[in-house]
Amino acid sequence: MATIVFLALAIASSLAWHTKVNRYLAAVAGATATTLLAFEVVLFLYFGRTGIFGPIALAILALIAALLAALLGLPFRRRRLAAANSH
Repeated sequence: MATIVFLALAIASSLAWHTKVNRYLAAVAGATATTLLAFEVVLFLYFGRTGIFGPIALAILALIAALLAALLGLPFRRRRLAAANSH
């Protein structure tokens, strides 16, 4: 269940950041940070405490969130580059 929640948060955060922020790497970083923060909030609401997965798991989740944000941001980046080159 935690995996589904994490993936849903990562996808929603990535799409929101890439929609609003024009810079690709800034959107990836923002989406990663927002995903981790939102996931910690969900864990706190469910378990009543934070950091239940530990720092190593948090680092692994950060890598997964960043990779997902980078992949989901590629169509946004391609569209922005095409729009910039057409003018």
